[in-house]
Amino acid sequence: MNTQQHIIRKGESFVTDARHASIEVRDMKDDIVIACHNASKRRSGLCHASDKASIQNFLGNMLMNHEGAPKGTLQVRLLGGTDSSESRCQLEEIILALESFDTKRDILNIISADVLHKPHPDSFSMTTDDGTIQ
Repeated sequence: MNTQQHIIRKGESFVTDARHASIEVRDMKDDIVIACHNASKRRSGLCHASDKASIQNFLGNMLMNHEGAPKGTLQVRLLGGTDSSESRCQLEEIILALESFDTKRDILNIISADVLHKPHPDSFSMTTDDGTIQ
């Protein structure tokens, strides 16, 4: 089986409908990454950005179908960060962006937040079949 691999860097995001692919982020350092999976659309993505506009654009791409209507619920994982003030600030910005996007829509399901004090690798990959983090 051929597996496509996509690597994202700081400030980037990537969304795909491809099966048997992986999305990887490297050299996270103090950064927090958003991992999403939309089971109803069979769509997965990673966002390595912390500004509100980029995050909300990423979430919109995860949800929208070709008619432009949102479809499904997003399983959201937050990963990374350290105990630094930069990581804390970034986490606050991400949470505000998520709350603003989800207001009165109830389409985000934050299933884990392994951030700040939690041990995490400096890089990881996500399989697009089911959103599994490796």
